[in-house]
Amino acid sequence: MAVAKLNYSELDWAETCATPLSFGTALSGGKWHPYRHLQVLDSAFLRLIFTDEADVLIVELPVRHGKSFYISKWAAAWYLTRWPDRTVAVASYGADFAAGWGRKTRDVLEEHSSFLQVAIDPGSSAAAQWAIEGAEGGMWTAGVGGPIVGKGYHLGIIDDPFKSMKEARSQTIRDAAWEWWQGTWLTREEPGVKRVIVMSRWHEDDLVGRLEEDPQGLRLRRLRLPALAEEDDPLGRVEGEALCPERYTAAKLEQFRLSRGAYTFAAQYQQSPIALGGQMLDPSLIGRFQYVDGGCRCDTGQQWAWQQLRTFTVVDFAITEKTSSDWTVAMTIAVTPEGFCLIRDVERVRIASESHVEFLFRVWRRMHPDWIGIEEGLAGTPSIEAAIRNGLPVRPLKTGGVDKVTRAESIRTMLGPGRIFARADAPWLDVLLREIGAFDKGRYDDQVDTLAYGCDVILRGLRGKRGEPGASFDPGVAHRAEFGRRQRRIYHPVMGRL
Repeated sequence: MAVAKLNYSELDWAETCATPLSFGTALSGGKWHPYRHLQVLDSAFLRLIFTDEADVLIVELPVRHGKSFYISKWAAAWYLTRWPDRTVAVASYGADFAAGWGRKTRDVLEEHSSFLQVAIDPGSSAAAQWAIEGAEGGMWTAGVGGPIVGKGYHLGIIDDPFKSMKEARSQTIRDAAWEWWQGTWLTREEPGVKRVIVMSRWHEDDLVGRLEEDPQGLRLRRLRLPALAEEDDPLGRVEGEALCPERYTAAKLEQFRLSRGAYTFAAQYQQSPIALGGQMLDPSLIGRFQYVDGGCRCDTGQQWAWQQLRTFTVVDFAITEKTSSDWTVAMTIAVTPEGFCLIRDVERVRIASESHVEFLFRVWRRMHPDWIGIEEGLAGTPSIEAAIRNGLPVRPLKTGGVDKVTRAESIRTMLGPGRIFARADAPWLDVLLREIGAFDKGRYDDQVDTLAYGCDVILRGLRGKRGEPGASFDPGVAHRAEFGRRQRRIYHPVMGRL
């Protein structure tokens, strides 16, 4: 929409074009509001463009909070004003919808052409593809999943890759979007490329969810701002405070929660999609611990020296290495004298079976567990037996002939009384908690299955009869930093003697 009687003499080009936020605020005549959360988005976008900190900026904001107008209209127009020889591409769930952003961006540059000193080439001005007059840059748009022929981009924006909840729930559509991202979108990059994915979440396995699980070498920066503040809010809000009360108050958002339903509100407003029918396990019951000098300390205040802990690793092997296959997971767990489970490390990889032994040795050398648990059938394979002869401390784990849901009861048994803790600063923590919360309806359950084995080991130790301890523990004793290099004969109340 044209802005009437905008007095360009009152505008300074450098100040107006300093950031997308100042750009949009000035050229809209104040009709576009630079809300606080958009100021945070503005800073994140500028860091993406002007620094080498990340390759992809993931923007997760609630619906109707202005994220698309900022990125796909004002930021796109600002970028071409600053660098008219570069190309911007916008992709969305449909070609027509994406072309709408091309039209809005083009209209901004046409309307303020004299002030911005940028003009649209009259011979190439279609909404879906247009060029800058006298320069090499311009803009084109496309639908996610559609063809892109002979086009490249310096700034690539994916804005809402899914049209609806129905689409996001379709495994076929999610797989197609992922294949398009890998095989089409990523191949269109120009030197110095930057990418932005802006969306409100629909599903834990959507494009953002898959990238967070498998970034494929891309450096990601995530800006997640839920509609209602949660613990440790990046804006410093108190829990329950609205993101943009000028548009939607906390009371109004609570009405949305009731009218939209818990799942839709969690996904579209809180950016925390959970699998329908999931939440057999409550990840909020998992505590945190951190390494301290000589041992570990939980958020409950309890602290243990390394000599008091026994560490073991449980490995769940995947059969194939396809992109859509399960993960091979190695989870390293420390056990306290009280039988608490401290998740020290999680490593997830997609590897072929011939790489399993190499993977096991790498985990063993890095984490120094007392032993490594593998399902009984796999532990007896020739390659694993050869590794055992070469010093790998493998123990077979009995499945008991039960399914994964039944096996996960061991996790629930330990979650109830608060006996599971995870490393507070771990880079794998968010993915682990999301998988636990989605079980048993999530896309993946490899980490849950691995944790279930670990909890079962601990529970069997708690139920088992132990003799009298051979030596008492002294938490004040200084211990070496090398994990696993402990006095092997010291008795442990849960794990016994090694």
